[in-house]
Amino acid sequence: DHSLPPESLPNPPIDALPPEILEKIFYFYAPQSPCKWTMGSISTSTQYHVENGPWLLAHVCKRWQAISASYGALWSTVSIRSQLAGTVGWVDGVPSYEAGQGRFLEGLRRSQVYPLTITCNGEGVFFRFAPPLLRRAARWQSLELWENFAAKGFLDLFPITEELPQLHSLSLHNRGRPTSMPLLFVKTPPSLHTLRLS
Repeated sequence: DHSLPPESLPNPPIDALPPEILEKIFYFYAPQSPCKWTMGSISTSTQYHVENGPWLLAHVCKRWQAISASYGALWSTVSIRSQLAGTVGWVDGVPSYEAGQGRFLEGLRRSQVYPLTITCNGEGVFFRFAPPLLRRAARWQSLELWENFAAKGFLDLFPITEELPQLHSLSLHNRGRPTSMPLLFVKTPPSLHTLRLS
C-alpha cells in the first residue's frame, strides 16, 4: 500500500542479514564495479564522477551506507581513466577537480589497510593522482598504467623510492611515442612476479 508511511512498511528480508554477510555480498559485487573516476579533457575542464562501485551502495539506505563505508575491501580496487570532457558526468553536481579529488581521497581512506589494485588509463592520470597513491605504495598489490611515457612529469615519478612489499603485478603500456624506459624502482619489490611492458 503506497499510502502507508515508510516507518510502517515491513522490513525486507535482506535487512535480517548480519553486517558480515552483507559485506561478503557487497564484495562479490564490487570487483565487477570498482571505484572509478573519469577525468575530463584537461584542455577544456577537469571533471570527475563516480561510476558504480561501492559509492552506489550508499544510496540504498543508511545501514548499507554505514556497512559499505567501513568495509575496506570494497574500496581497494581503483580505476581512473581519461576521457573527453563532453562524455563524462559530474560529482554531486560539481564539475570540478576538487570534488573528484575529495571523493578519490575518501575512497582511499576507506580502503584502510587492504592491498590496492590500481589502474590508471590516460595521459597525465597517474601523474595527477600520484601523491596520494605513492603515500600508500606499501599497499600496492597490482599497478597497471596506460600512459604516455614522454608526457611532462611522468618520468620524474621514477624510480619509485617507496618500499613495495606487496606489489606482485606491474603493467606499463606506453601510449605515446617510443621512449626509453625509466629505472622503475630503487629496490626491487620482493613479491613481484609479473612485469608487463609494451
